[in-house]
Amino acid sequence: GTLPTGSAFAAIPSTRREVLSLEKLFSGKRRRIFLGADFNRENFSRFAPQARLVHLATHFFNDQKDPQRSAFLFSAAGREPPFYDAGQILDLQLRAELVILSACETSERNLLGFKLVSGMTAAFRRSGVRGLIASLWPVDELSSQLVPLFYSRYLGGEDGAAALRSAKLALFGQTIAIRDDLQLSLAHPFLWANYVLYRFYR
Repeated sequence: GTLPTGSAFAAIPSTRREVLSLEKLFSGKRRRIFLGADFNRENFSRFAPQARLVHLATHFFNDQKDPQRSAFLFSAAGREPPFYDAGQILDLQLRAELVILSACETSERNLLGFKLVSGMTAAFRRSGVRGLIASLWPVDELSSQLVPLFYSRYLGGEDGAAALRSAKLALFGQTIAIRDDLQLSLAHPFLWANYVLYRFYR
């Protein structure tokens, strides 16, 4: 399939807020954060293979006709938007214990035990990562609030499954103020059930 042009993608301010909220959790620890022009394919290819944790918060294009062309959008260096597709992920040798894909619909449907899947989930599995958190449907600024809740528990010693469960329960119990006299509950499953954890056993 043909990848969409750059005009199809708008800026996502919530991703910047998400990444900056994570910076506080990793304060004092070894970390690299790439925003704006620094969030490019070259930096990803250079640093992702060495990382213990990899977090991607950006646009994702899911090509259901040709899953190997499913791709993440990085910062543009020229006229064409720089995509990093599943085929390129396969060429990386990743050692990460966990990759978090905080982007819309990064998990393929009907995975069938991964045997016949050639999309992004399978690409990360075959590249060597031990675990992956992906989304089943679009991520918005409310559902992405799950991410720092997850990291705070994961970095605190909980394993991936327990940390994700704890984060979902915490988000489930939250409300946000819309007006002085109106609160919005975050208990609806659309806001917290989209993130799923895959463990890849070698």
